[in-house]
Amino acid sequence: MKIMTKEEFFNFIDGLNHYSMLDRMVSDCKYVINMCECSPKAFHFLWASGGPKAQIAYMRYLWEDMDEKPEWTSLEAIDEYERKLITDNPRYSEWKEEG
Repeated sequence: MKIMTKEEFFNFIDGLNHYSMLDRMVSDCKYVINMCECSPKAFHFLWASGGPKAQIAYMRYLWEDMDEKPEWTSLEAIDEYERKLITDNPRYSEWKEEG
């Protein structure tokens, strides 16, 4: 599945609270990292049906759009989720992204 553009994403989640949405996505990442050991089979637990790359992209969209940044996460934390789920995950290549 293709990653939505920033405009497509915000149109898709129209009416949803951005802080709640980001919190949900952070929780999803923590679950897959901590409880599922970053297994590609667990990527379906992520909110973004496009997998971890889409999840991280959407989290960045939300973060960038917030005037008041939340204290419970940071851009650095999002970078860390990306590193653990994708960059440093030896099993990431098992994930079959749908195009």
